[in-house]
Order: sequence, then structure tokens, then C-alpha cells
Amino acid sequence: MGAKPRGEASSVQSDDTRRRDGMRAASAQSKADRPAGKSPARSSALARSLSVAAALIVGAALCYGGVAQLAAGLLQARAAAILSEIDWDKDKAPAARVALAVADLDDADHWWPQSVNAYDRATAEARLATRSETASAARPTLDAALRDLGRSLKQDPANAGAWAWLSFVLFAEQGASPATIDSLSLSIELARFDPNLLPIRCEVGLFIYPALDAQGRAALGDQIRLLGRNSIGDLVEVARVTHSLNVVIEALLAGDNRTVIRFLNILQS
Repeated sequence: MGAKPRGEASSVQSDDTRRRDGMRAASAQSKADRPAGKSPARSSALARSLSVAAALIVGAALCYGGVAQLAAGLLQARAAAILSEIDWDKDKAPAARVALAVADLDDADHWWPQSVNAYDRATAEARLATRSETASAARPTLDAALRDLGRSLKQDPANAGAWAWLSFVLFAEQGASPATIDSLSLSIELARFDPNLLPIRCEVGLFIYPALDAQGRAALGDQIRLLGRNSIGDLVEVARVTHSLNVVIEALLAGDNRTVIRFLNILQS
């Protein structure tokens, strides 16, 4: 191919120069238009650092929560073991062991607050109060149980057990008061059949039987029949403690005859 005419070569060089100048100008304008601040690489690194820091904070919080729950669970288990060893009918000095269990439950609340801690303290304190020889000696323990039941119910108002034990403590302090009756009724409404609560409900209900209205007596009769079918021995004990044999037999007669026969057989044995 032959050489290009001189004028044509000059024109091509001029076009190339103009293109290079235009590219330089566009690059300069792009830099001028870019906002001031950190470079994209530095911004990305900062974002990664913040993400890592946030993950570490969340991880530490979750780790502490797990440790706190574990510590509380261990303390609760130790308190439960201490209380389970107490024979409330025969143990002559349960106060020391109750104090140890209550201390563990207090510590559990510091680690991880739960309504069950106050509930377990209250039931132990209420049981201990029944071992006191005089009303004045029982008063501090009953007051402690009342406070703990209040805390438990504030955290868990639907705890049927707490309402049952509240009726027990209120009866010890106030007798057959409206508050005692209402607490017992609410416990039954929340959980009609609870094997662990049947004895204490029947005991309180039989003690306050004269103050109950027809609806309250019907609800108590149902609890008596349930206890008879679930644990006839406990029902016999409750009937003896409350001196309410006639009321218990009348309630059982509204159910099945086999429970009545079993009750009478054990009573006479």
C-alpha cells in the first residue's frame, strides 16, 4: 500500500490529539465530580470492621445469657434437691435446709430472674410456717411467703399453684376472708385437675367450707372427688386434719361408690 498524502496524515494526527485531550478532560471532570471523603476501598474496610465488631458484641451477649441461664439452672436444681430431702411430716428441724434452698433460689434470681424461683421459695416458706409452734413464730415466715407469692404472680399471673398457696397463706393469716376464697377459686379455675395441687386445695377448702357459697362448695366437691380418684390416702389425711369427714363423704357419694368404699376402708384401717 502506498503512503498517504501529507494532508490526510496531518488530519488523522489532529483527530487523535483531539480524542486524547477529550479523554483527559472527561477523566478530570469525573474526579472533580466525585464527592470528597474516604476512598471506596477504605469505606468497604470500615464497613467490614463494624460488622465484625457488631457480631462480637452479639456473640458476647448470647454467651453471657447462656452462662447466666446455666448458673441459674444449677442453683435451682440444687435447691430442689435440698427441698426434696425434707420430710415435712417427720423432720424436726427443716429450717436450716429451707434457708439453704432459699439462698440458692435468691442467687438463681440474680443470674436469671424467673417466677419459679419466687414460687419455690414461697412454698418452702409456707410449709415451714406450719411447723411453728405459735402464730407469732410463724408470722415472719408467712410474711416472706406472701411477698414471694406476690412476686411470682406479678411475673406469672396464670400460675395456678401460686394462687393455691396464696389461699393457704391467706387462710393462715386472715382465716376465711374474701381474699382467701377468691385465691382458691381462681386456682381451681386456672387448672381444675393438677395432682400436686389437689391436697392443698381440698385442705384450705374444707377449713373454710362454712364461708363458701353454693358454687364454691360445688367446686370443692369436684376437687375432693378428683383427689379421691388420684390419691385416696391423701384425701383421708386431709379429711382427718380438717375434721371434715362428713363433708368429704358427702362429696364422694356424688361420684362413684368404689371411691367411697376405698375411703372408708382406709379410714378404718
